[in-house]
This record gives sequence, C-alpha cells and structure tokens, in this order.
Amino acid sequence: MQIKKQSRTVLAAALAAVGVLGGGAEVRAATVAPPFNGGPDAYRKGAFGPLMDWPLIPIHVVLQPDGRVLSFGTDLNGTHQPELAYDVWEPALGTGSAAHLTLDSKTPAATNIFCAAQALVPATGQTMVAAGTVRMVAATQGMPSADTNLFDYRSNQMVKEPPMVLKRWYPSLATLAGGGLVVMGGKMDTADTTIYGEIPEVYEVGKGWRSLSTAASAEAYGARNWYYPRAWQAPNGKVFIQTNFGAAYYLDPTGTGTLTKAPKSGLVDLASTLPNAMFAPGKILFLQEKQASAVLDINGPAPVVAPSGKLSQMRYHGNATLLADGQVVVTGGSSVPNSLGGAAYAVETWNPATGRWTLGAAAAKARLYHSTALLLPDATVLVGGGGAPGPLRNMDAEIYYPPYLFAADGSGQLARRPLVLGGPSTMAWNRGYPLRMESFKAARGVKRVTLVRAGADTHNWNNEQRFFDLEFRWSGTDEKLRVFTPAHANIAPPGYYLLFVFNQLGVPSVGRVVKIAP
Repeated sequence: MQIKKQSRTVLAAALAAVGVLGGGAEVRAATVAPPFNGGPDAYRKGAFGPLMDWPLIPIHVVLQPDGRVLSFGTDLNGTHQPELAYDVWEPALGTGSAAHLTLDSKTPAATNIFCAAQALVPATGQTMVAAGTVRMVAATQGMPSADTNLFDYRSNQMVKEPPMVLKRWYPSLATLAGGGLVVMGGKMDTADTTIYGEIPEVYEVGKGWRSLSTAASAEAYGARNWYYPRAWQAPNGKVFIQTNFGAAYYLDPTGTGTLTKAPKSGLVDLASTLPNAMFAPGKILFLQEKQASAVLDINGPAPVVAPSGKLSQMRYHGNATLLADGQVVVTGGSSVPNSLGGAAYAVETWNPATGRWTLGAAAAKARLYHSTALLLPDATVLVGGGGAPGPLRNMDAEIYYPPYLFAADGSGQLARRPLVLGGPSTMAWNRGYPLRMESFKAARGVKRVTLVRAGADTHNWNNEQRFFDLEFRWSGTDEKLRVFTPAHANIAPPGYYLLFVFNQLGVPSVGRVVKIAP
C-alpha cells in the first residue's frame, strides 16, 4: 500500500539546473540549495539549513544508486510498532512533503525492520535489510527476526528473500571483496533467555545465505560484542573486526569460515555508542572515552594504533560521516548517553592531515540515540532522527553544508561549483577513465578527485563508508581528465561510490554515482 506519492513535476528542471548527468541509474540527486545566507563564518564552520519534516524517525538511512535516500525505523507516529513504514526522499524535489515517497512495510514484506542491518548489494544496487524485530517485549528487549528483505530502488518495492539461519537483533552487515555480504552479531531475546549471533552468515546473489559454522565466536561477534559489531573488508582479503573491549579478529569468509585473533594494537577506551570511520584504505578513526580519538592502521601484518586529537566533549550516540574532501564530521551525541544533559549541537570536524578537531556550525536539534547522518551526492550531510526511545522524538532532519561549499570572502554565499558533464557509470579496479569537464579552463583547474563509498548508517555506525584520493591527469589539449580507480577490491569493495572533482579553490562538484565492479 502506498501512503504518499511524490510529485515529479520539477524534476527535469532541477536536474538541468545543476547538471547532474550519468550514473548506472537515473541520478536524481540535485543540489538542495540553502534558502538562506550561510553567514560570515560559513566558509570556516559550514552552516545548517532549516529543519524539515520527515514522515518517520529515520533510524536507518541508505543512499540509493539513483541518489535518493531510503529511510526506515518507525511507524508514521515515530514509534516502533509492528506496522512500520519506509520512506524514499528525493533531494531533487526539495525538502517538502512532495519530495517523499512513503510506503507501508507490511506490503509486500510483512517484516518489522526496526534495528536491522542494511547495506547495498553490490551486484544489483538493491538494499539488503537483514533481521529486525518481531515485537518489543520491553523498552530495551525485542523479539528478533531471521527475515531478510531487499528494497529495489527501481520499483520502490521491498520484497522478501529466504531468511537467515539465525534470528538477529542489532547485527552488522559488511561488504566483501567478492561482492557478497557477511552478517554477524546481534542477539536473540526470548521470554526467558538471551542467545547471541555467534555464527556469521554470507549472502550471495542467486545463492542465498551460507553459514560460517566453523567461525563461531562469543568474543568477536557474540556475547561480548553482539551490538552492531564493527567490521570492514580489510586490505589483506579478510574481514577485520574490532571489539569494544580491545581485542581484534580476522574472519576468512570462504567455505564455512575461519576466525583468527589479531595481534594486540593497544586500542582502548572504546564503546559501542561511539562512532568510527574508515577514512583511508586500511585506516580507521575511532572516537574513544575521555574525549579522545585514535587512528587504527590495519594495512600491515599487525594492527597499529596512534593517538589523535581531543574532542571538545563526549559524543555518545553521535555519527561520524566522511565528507567529500576526506575530513570526518561528527554530528550530534551527548556527554550523557541518550540525554539532553551535555547534548552536542555544534558539529566537530577531524582533519586527517593534522589529526585535529575543530568546532563548526550548530544544529537546531539534539541528535541522540537512533539519530543518523549521511553524505549526499551534492556533498552536503543529511542529519536526522533520534528517539524511540529518547528525550526527543525527532521526526525531522536538517542538512549540514560543509565549509567547502561557501565562498571564502565571508559573504555567506555558495561558491560556484565545477561541473562534470560526462564520464563512465561503471568502473573496474586499477584502470583509467575519462571525465569530461564543462570547459578546457575547468579541466585545467582541477585540483583534486575523490571517491566516497555510498553510505548506510544506523546506531552511530556507517558500515559502508570509505574514502579515496584518486590519481588523475589532464591531457592538456581539451576538457577531459583521466581518473584512475583504486587498485583492488580488498580496499575498494564492489558497489556504489560518489566521485567528486574539486577546483583550485577546494570547491567540490556534485558527486557522480559510479559503480565499481569486475
């Protein structure tokens, strides 16, 4: 049953205005220009747009291959009842209700997808939603589900897949170099006991789920680390898992699976309510207790940790989002978990070149437990949600416009952006591809080309994001660049990415959605 239907009357004009071309599907993510002046500090701190209503609390958000945003997590009253909805927001249509397509999750999926795991399936661009909640038996106790569903952005339909072997609540999904998805963790509450998802499973298109029965572990993704386990495809070809109590593991997902313990790195003071982000191949930024942060490098034979800058305050339940320029912005959070006491309104941005944190613009709402943040193709950040439970029920969102979007003269106006007119929609690894800029002058003025993996965020954990600085060359004779992709799938798993081109002033283009595949 469709609840609300979008109007698409302004779509063509919006796309033409920003020159969004290409992508494997029709890319519909135009720039959502702020209807205000960013102010004299916008070029240093960025700025937030006005609050916009959201049909539900966006507890889960996934960037779609066509540039739209899928969100879900509650019903249309902002509560986690069985009758949930899911919503697709189209940035090209603005921030009003006409930009939202809201659908009932009962038809045809019939699954409560509260506190599930989500990720794009690399081969198809569908969104895998693994697990969920059969029903809540208490505020913090849910009956889990083994259901898996696929949302198809082309038909706007959620359809059921064969279920997992185990029921899970709060599991993680990680994309593998071979194109599969591994689910791990979660717990299975019943009326009188709790069982944990100690056995991972791998999903492959056309094959369904395969149990990694010989890789069971209570520590890696079981009783000691069941809550959205932090896991990444690692450069060595295995899956790296960092636990909250300091131990780390490598999972080999071939066959029925093999798990090995990694040498100690010294990474400490972690918490499941603090975010992290893989900001470079094999390098992960972790927020820690005591307002600290650290970088973990997993490129070598043993993980190596290095301390980084100190934040202005604790950010429990905040979200860490990779920006188009490779910096990491943390939104929301609080000094006291899920409390307005010490709520952080100002963004805080980490610079990988210096390891330092700086405070930026302030949001209108506190974003605590069940809040989300997502990089959009126009290089802004969608910040929304919070609640169910919590002190606020935030059925709204706001857009953060980073400093790189504003003119450096203090006028508060948006800077003119470079325009990419053409290029491939699909790329392979370790190859060069042409990009056509708007002019000879624009091509000559390109300063940087970056690649950011399309995000999927929930519970202060964006399991999909990765960042790359790409090598590029200008021919010197026309308006074309030659851009070179990451070396292999272990550092850049197959799937969907945003490609940004920066001019000499450090202003990014609207991102092009590209698919990296064999």
